[in-house]
Amino acid sequence: RLIGSVPLPPTSLSTHFPTSVSSTMIISPLHDRAFFICKELLMTERTYKKDIEVVADNFRRELMLIINEQNDTYLDQDEQQQQQ
Repeated sequence: RLIGSVPLPPTSLSTHFPTSVSSTMIISPLHDRAFFICKELLMTERTYKKDIEVVADNFRRELMLIINEQNDTYLDQDEQQQQQ
């Protein structure tokens, strides 16, 4: 039986989060919620930007196909008129 008190391990007032900028980033517990909210907003914006780029690229590709088809049709009609 032990008599006396056993010291508790020291508690840290900060939490470590790995980031791409540095190997660790020290964040106080008071800022944890704000950090995760900002991180989620940033990831949402990045995803939104990528989605918009995909939509714009697909729209541009389809528009160019339609323009090329119309140009080919116009050129075919022009050649037929010249042959007559």
